[in-house]
Amino acid sequence: MKTTIRKQLFLLLTALFVGAIPANAQSLIRGDVNGDSEVTIADVTALVNYLHTGEFNMIARTLAFAENTTAVTKSYGDANFTIAATPDRGAEEGAITYASSETGVATINEITGEVTIGGVGETTITASITAGTNYAAAEASYTLTITIASISPTVTLEDWTYGSPNSPSVSGNMGNGTVTYYYKTGDGEWTETQPTDAGTHQVKASVAANGNYAAGETAAVEFTIAKATASVTTAPAAVSGTLVANGSAQALVTAGEATGGTLKYYVSTTNSAPTTETEGWTTTVSTGTDADTYYVWYYVEGDANHNSTAVTAISGESKTIYSAPEVVDLGLSVKWANMNIGATSVTDYGLYFAWGETVGRAGTNTSGTASDGYSYDWSNYAWSNGAYDKLTKYVPTDKTDYWNASGSPDNKTTLKQEDDAAYVALGESWKMPTKENWEELKNTENCTWEWKTNYSNSGVNGYLVISRKSGYTSNFIFLPAAGYRLNTYVNNQGTYGYYWSSSLDEGNPYYARNLYFYSGYVRMDDLNRCNGFSVRAVQ
Repeated sequence: MKTTIRKQLFLLLTALFVGAIPANAQSLIRGDVNGDSEVTIADVTALVNYLHTGEFNMIARTLAFAENTTAVTKSYGDANFTIAATPDRGAEEGAITYASSETGVATINEITGEVTIGGVGETTITASITAGTNYAAAEASYTLTITIASISPTVTLEDWTYGSPNSPSVSGNMGNGTVTYYYKTGDGEWTETQPTDAGTHQVKASVAANGNYAAGETAAVEFTIAKATASVTTAPAAVSGTLVANGSAQALVTAGEATGGTLKYYVSTTNSAPTTETEGWTTTVSTGTDADTYYVWYYVEGDANHNSTAVTAISGESKTIYSAPEVVDLGLSVKWANMNIGATSVTDYGLYFAWGETVGRAGTNTSGTASDGYSYDWSNYAWSNGAYDKLTKYVPTDKTDYWNASGSPDNKTTLKQEDDAAYVALGESWKMPTKENWEELKNTENCTWEWKTNYSNSGVNGYLVISRKSGYTSNFIFLPAAGYRLNTYVNNQGTYGYYWSSSLDEGNPYYARNLYFYSGYVRMDDLNRCNGFSVRAVQ
């Protein structure tokens, strides 16, 4: 407990010695530094000591931080702060300086006392005042504790389309702590595996503590994986070759391939495009049995991660199954079909074929130009490299000038089954006639040839060929004057007839033998193999 005496008594006691007291002691006699009305025992002791020894002891004082602070707690990342220290007396004497015991935890401005936080830990902040003329030095300190900083991270993840994933990211990871992402779909469990299926999912992130920063976890946010669009990798297409009704179902198109779903097919005999909701779609290739023109469409029905594609018609839009011909026995070495390949009746022109090709095309046209736009020429011919003298099949050995394939000419002069349009369309019992078969039919001793205009009121002109063989004179065939196709043109329909044989012109291998006629004239001829002519089958 501080013991004091009244200032007036102290002055009275010391008045006796004023003449001998030095100036610094006189300042004490005039009152203490704080200017109050009391003098402490320490003040008296200092004076008495001087009277006995002739030496004056400096007066003690205390230094304290604002509000008598002894301990402060802050978090890493907090702003700079200042807690000033002041002496209880003699403020005008001595300079105050500041220091930190652990500068890695905090540094302090030596003059102002402003503290800058440096890291998690504990340090002692000390304030010191130097001694003055009358007052002794003093110091004070407080303990500063820096705790780990909390973080408030957030996670983001952009939506994406199936198959093209995005990566999540975290903001607010102040300490660059290790981040672990967790995902959940619906009511499922949280897992570190990022979902890949289309739908709405959630993501959250956990950030590990690191250095001066605490661990943290984000709130969960939603993201969406949109469906991709399924795709057709190999489009279905009309089967090649000519289809002729044979009582069995025949594939109309080649099978396609798809990714992202199931390829479906729809077939109809009317050209009316279906929707995906139309009944009748199948996963098997479309087939037809009866002679008719068929229209086929397809689309990919998307799976859980893909949208369906649009409905698309097959290339070429339609595929026709033609009527099977009847067999007519004229009493000759071969029996003849009653109609052309690709025809639906005896007066129908049927299809046009290049020699040695098995894909025929119709003769429909507008003012002589083929509706399908296909050009019968050497550039499109199956057995040529673009010119009449660059043949790749059916060239006699001695005609090397016309050969344009590896090795020597193949010396083939009669169509092989795989290149015979009649065989491919109608089956094993049928074939294209040889030049000898045509010669036999053309021989007037075997058959009578009668030119017919508007035969059977069909509007079609051509030759009626009637057998003269005994026992067969009631049998006949009709050969329509179907004309021919050359380049993109359809020529001479109703006026001329051109019918291929299976025989090559061996002297000029870019030619093949054919029957040629018009009203009043029938003969064998040799014309370019790339031309589109009619085909009549025999067996």
